[in-house]
Amino acid sequence: MTRRAGTAKGITFHASRRKVAIVSKKMEMDDKGRHFLANTQVRYTPESPAKKRKVSCDSEEGVADAGPSEVQTAEPDIVMHEGSPKQPAATTGQVKNWVSRVLAEWTPRLHDLLTDLLSAEAHLNIPGTVFCGACISKAHRHDPFHWIDLWNGEFFEKVNMGMFGYILYLGHHGQPCPDLVDRLKPSKFVVMHNGIHKLAVHWCHCAGAPERILQMLHARLFPTTLDHPESAFTVVLLKEWHMHALTSKKGVYDYMYAIRHLTNNSAPHTVKNQYKEFNIVSQIWRYITMMKRSGNFHGMALPNRDPQSLTVPCFTCPWPGMNMPQDWRQTPAVYIHTCELSGDGNHGLQKKRKHDDLNDVSLGLGQGYFVHPDKMSEYMDSIEAEPAPETCSGFKVARAQRPGKFCNLDVSGVIAVICIRHGCFRPAAMVDLQKGERFGHMDFALAGALAGLEELQHIIFTYDVACIYKINILKCFGAHFPQLVPLLDRIQMLLPKMHMLAHKEACQVLYVLCYTWGTGLMHGESVEHPWAEHNQAGLSTCEMGAGHRHDALNDIHNYWNWRKVENVGAFLTRKVNEAFKGQEEKTQLYDALTEVAGVEKVSTWQWMDVDPKQKGKQVESVYLLNDGKVPTTGHAYQELTKMEIQPRDGQMDLAVGKAPSGAMQFLKTALQLEQRQLALESHLAKHKDGDNISISESASLEAERRGLRRDIDKWRHQQVTFMPKVELPDAEDVEDDEDDEMHGRPESEALALPSNFSGSEHQTFGLEILATFERRIRMGQAYNLLSAIKESLQHQGAFLSNKTKHARGQKDNTRAQRMIQSAAEHTRSLMRRYNHNRQRLIDLGMDDGDSPLRTINLKKDLTIKNVRVARSLGDSKEVRAWFWNVAPPGATAQDVAAWAVEVEQVEWFQASAEKARHNEEVNKLHKEFQ
Repeated sequence: MTRRAGTAKGITFHASRRKVAIVSKKMEMDDKGRHFLANTQVRYTPESPAKKRKVSCDSEEGVADAGPSEVQTAEPDIVMHEGSPKQPAATTGQVKNWVSRVLAEWTPRLHDLLTDLLSAEAHLNIPGTVFCGACISKAHRHDPFHWIDLWNGEFFEKVNMGMFGYILYLGHHGQPCPDLVDRLKPSKFVVMHNGIHKLAVHWCHCAGAPERILQMLHARLFPTTLDHPESAFTVVLLKEWHMHALTSKKGVYDYMYAIRHLTNNSAPHTVKNQYKEFNIVSQIWRYITMMKRSGNFHGMALPNRDPQSLTVPCFTCPWPGMNMPQDWRQTPAVYIHTCELSGDGNHGLQKKRKHDDLNDVSLGLGQGYFVHPDKMSEYMDSIEAEPAPETCSGFKVARAQRPGKFCNLDVSGVIAVICIRHGCFRPAAMVDLQKGERFGHMDFALAGALAGLEELQHIIFTYDVACIYKINILKCFGAHFPQLVPLLDRIQMLLPKMHMLAHKEACQVLYVLCYTWGTGLMHGESVEHPWAEHNQAGLSTCEMGAGHRHDALNDIHNYWNWRKVENVGAFLTRKVNEAFKGQEEKTQLYDALTEVAGVEKVSTWQWMDVDPKQKGKQVESVYLLNDGKVPTTGHAYQELTKMEIQPRDGQMDLAVGKAPSGAMQFLKTALQLEQRQLALESHLAKHKDGDNISISESASLEAERRGLRRDIDKWRHQQVTFMPKVELPDAEDVEDDEDDEMHGRPESEALALPSNFSGSEHQTFGLEILATFERRIRMGQAYNLLSAIKESLQHQGAFLSNKTKHARGQKDNTRAQRMIQSAAEHTRSLMRRYNHNRQRLIDLGMDDGDSPLRTINLKKDLTIKNVRVARSLGDSKEVRAWFWNVAPPGATAQDVAAWAVEVEQVEWFQASAEKARHNEEVNKLHKEFQ
């Protein structure tokens, strides 16, 4: 396939393959019982030949310090052992070449392998010893489902035991019933096991013999009908299908088709299709399995749990009367026993509008994860005219829920509430959606999730539109769930960390997790995790009837919860290791900032109210700078979004008034991708020789690389819409490249933004509007980066002061120096990103001479001195970097001094909050391990 090439200031569509690490690890335990990694090995593979299509910058000449240093990948392999000297290792090729090496060993022997396999099917000495039908029947008295090779005069034909007069006797362990009459003819029967077998069956005729259905079940055969059963499925087959359905989401139709192939692989169409029978039996099997595993059938009743529930609960979440001490209400830190919930909608689990059985209801109606349909129908009729949910800055739950998208659908998706901390679905907390997502759906899902939690003192609920959802929740719950109204005062409604970025700045302060008491390190996005796997089942469940669909999804959700319960030990171990590491780092940072700030300032700050205050449209918080006059990125996003909706004269260029809807979000995503590219490139440059890289760091880098590749390819599809005149790689090329093991080096791929083109090219390619947007956003980003650089330098100074004053001995000095080096590397990375962003502003038309935004010299401006400590000898001769004097435009000298104090205060409060969140996380995990 021929790929098109684009031209824009040296940009070509190609990139070399990436270098990847092969890692292996060994887990050990220290004297305190904590797990850690030992003897980690990391091998870097050499660079492979270049591959076309990737967009990359061939040259950055003339741009001093415009970005991180180029990653050199063509280095010899290095093997690194933590705690031992580094030793060179032999070159082993690409990271995935072990497949080709293994196959190369097998290839010469493939002919011999096939010969040996065929010899088992047709022995070389044939004709030889054969058996008659009677002998075969006698030998298989207890193995009725073996396939026999029968010589038909021309070849061996695959037949079942029924061809030899085999009779399956029920009720007497394979022996004939003593009361069997000789003249009674056996029944014809079809059994599905490793294929479809036709056998003759004799029932037990003893006095008091169980009915035929029970006789079949005792023989591990599950009948397809209750009256005059003529076919059955073995329990072995049902268990095997069930495991396939749960793990691979294989549909009933496909599985039954595979059974027909096992019966006659050359002519499966000649085998009777038992799909309809198996479809019914599979639903019954799911339900009775859930009854058995939930303890429902055995009469097990657990406190604060519906005794009829068939669900697998989260055993780690706070559960009054089950896993909490008797005196839990006297726990000073209430957040220790907090239940963390989150809600989200998913439009992958739909149901098509078909001529279904109107009486098809779930066998486990109201016993699983779905809210009882009868409870929902009346309420949904009352909210038919309810407007689509909408919140700040035009952020809508139903943004992509076009009416035409849900044509010919009875159910457009589901909405669910899960335990966000451990990722388990809550019982009776899932609702079917009709015509998109409404707050009414979430009301019922949340109400179901809160059942059994009435005794808890603190509950956290995250929702992507929590800022608007909480406004009317009291009214809705008062009308439909009055028993839960007292619980609402104990619920904190917050925004998930990723979804929060789509909201205006006020929401990002009022509903933020990282500055909220009791939240620990939760991110609120775990509710998204199960959908990727469960949507695989959506292709089959959308064709089911209403009842069968609910039973199937209940079963799949149970399996998901069970996997979470099964792996909770390893999950909590990993989390506690991460929490301990973060707690140590954040505590050191907080202690250092506290010491350099001084007792007087800290004493004043400790008495300040940390809760954010909303005054009109503005929000004040101790965690944020009062930067109303500074053109930050957040301000730019908010202003440009308004311009898309309603352009106003005098605020933007005339071209911006023609901005297409979504242009701001398109550029916002692009700049986020660019930042990820620069960060990844910096990390790879740091570890280009394989030095000082741990197993977790290597895995994290590779995961980021794969994620970046995927997100760039996804963004390219939008780029075609907003930049139609620019020749970009074909979408088909992107899909073809996914077959490549390495799939390029996404960190080196130029995104082809307006800043990559000259002013004349903006007109040629119709990029004037996007160029204006990008310049405004980058201007705000420049000031954001300068604030981050100053903050990072002050952290370095705090660490340096703490090391000088407190570090004693080799261990303490090594640890302190590591913190300083980490902070210095972070500062250099921020400076490179700033220079890169500044160069892009110049490319977009910013005057290099008149702008207050100057280039940062990484050698001269990277001063580690703490600017907040008392003056010392030589300070009068030291010249501070220019960016220390950059303050809000128009500020006086007095304003600059006040600004510096405010920066110092915000840094201390942010460090205090981060330390508190890590302490909360450690305490929560300690409770969960008990």
